[in-house]
Amino acid sequence: MSRRFVLFSVVASAFVFTITAALPFGFLNSSIPVSFGERLSIALRLESAALLFVVFAILRVAILRGTDGKGVMGQREGTAPETEIAIRVLNNTTEQFLLSFPSHLVLSLLLPDDKLAVLLGFVSLWLTARAMFMIGYKVDHPMGRELGFQLTFVPTIIVIVYNCVFGLLLWTY
Repeated sequence: MSRRFVLFSVVASAFVFTITAALPFGFLNSSIPVSFGERLSIALRLESAALLFVVFAILRVAILRGTDGKGVMGQREGTAPETEIAIRVLNNTTEQFLLSFPSHLVLSLLLPDDKLAVLLGFVSLWLTARAMFMIGYKVDHPMGRELGFQLTFVPTIIVIVYNCVFGLLLWTY
């Protein structure tokens, strides 16, 4: 099952890349950005949605800990299952954000001007996958969250490989 999810994640990443690469970029900004600062600004604006998801996960843990006697005391052992799940989702989301955020910033610098909409596609995929991961914990089976994890992790790895390959190619010229 996990291999199928990895394959599905690769196909979904290719689909997102293809569709968003075909979009005109003007719907995000009135002019096509060319400067270093404009590219980073667009990436940071898009990543603020991912950061908002991390903030939501933090607030969810805080609220659940506040209603959990052991959680209030900062204990992990013996906390309510819902609190423990929220903590796990937060930990994994933070790890995934720490991988995707810098890779998306670098991607914003390497993509051609007319393909910057790809960033929107990858950030949207990340947000959707994180929601699937969180909902997957409600399903009483590990595979419920596996697809959400793979749809977060695999596209980030693809972006990192793209950044390494095209970053090195551009750097040598």
